[in-house]
Amino acid sequence: MVYHKVAIVGATGNLGPTIVDALLQHKFEVTAVTFNNPEDPKYNDLKSKGVKVVHANIDDKFTLVRAFHGIDAVVSTVGGALFSKQTVIIDAAVEAGVKRFLPSEFGGSTRDKLVRSEEVLQPKIQIIEYLEKVASQGKITWTGIATGPFFDWGLQVGFLQFDLKNESVTLYDEGKAKFVTSNTRDIGLWVALTLLHPERTENKYLELGTFKVNQLEILEALEKVSGKKWTVKEHKTTVEAQELAKKASEKLKQGDETQLLPFFMQSLFVIIFRGLGAYEIKETELFPEYKPLSLEESVRLVLNK
Repeated sequence: MVYHKVAIVGATGNLGPTIVDALLQHKFEVTAVTFNNPEDPKYNDLKSKGVKVVHANIDDKFTLVRAFHGIDAVVSTVGGALFSKQTVIIDAAVEAGVKRFLPSEFGGSTRDKLVRSEEVLQPKIQIIEYLEKVASQGKITWTGIATGPFFDWGLQVGFLQFDLKNESVTLYDEGKAKFVTSNTRDIGLWVALTLLHPERTENKYLELGTFKVNQLEILEALEKVSGKKWTVKEHKTTVEAQELAKKASEKLKQGDETQLLPFFMQSLFVIIFRGLGAYEIKETELFPEYKPLSLEESVRLVLNK
């Protein structure tokens, strides 16, 4: 089976634009489904590349069914409050006759028993379980792609705790715990290859990654590529992060929506920097076309931007 038409929900987020570019490079016809005003200037770049931008209402399944009409595959990169509403998106995709659904699973693996009890991951686990149920009824096929944190994005914005401007780092638990991480360009390619060769990944959960590293190895690569000595600005522990996540969770349950981001971030710091995201990278052999960059090459790309 060959897919030609792909809809992406979340095309202007942290990962969406890279996936769109990879799909276009592989000659897919791409539609961006937005819950905002499609005439917003932020969609001009997509339109200039030939992407069709259509509006839908997440609270009106009919608008989603209409947006997905004639679409072969749907890729979701939604986050935040929209994450749990992917069940609505899945139902609309089924009703519209979509053949493959890729949920917003990009990030740490939810298959590892070490992390399945983490509160922050429960919505992701529930979405995969829902997809498995729908797929078992023959209504749609799916592919989940775990990637670990986004490496290039995480360096650029400081998520991995490196300050590129001031050449400094905050180390968690001495920076020794390994975790899987992926360049966004690789994630875009994996999505494109999944849809180019759907038989390889039908109803599968893929644990992918560019490489497995720790903060100390990233620091060494940054110093080598930049030719400068970086500063360890601060030492923190995942015990502290876990306590901050717990406090944020309690406030969230009391109705304080401002605690959503702190809860999310601190919970992820625990998973990543405690080494709970160090799954084995197993499925890249499904994509012989994929040629990974080394850590040093990836760092150089980031510093040269």
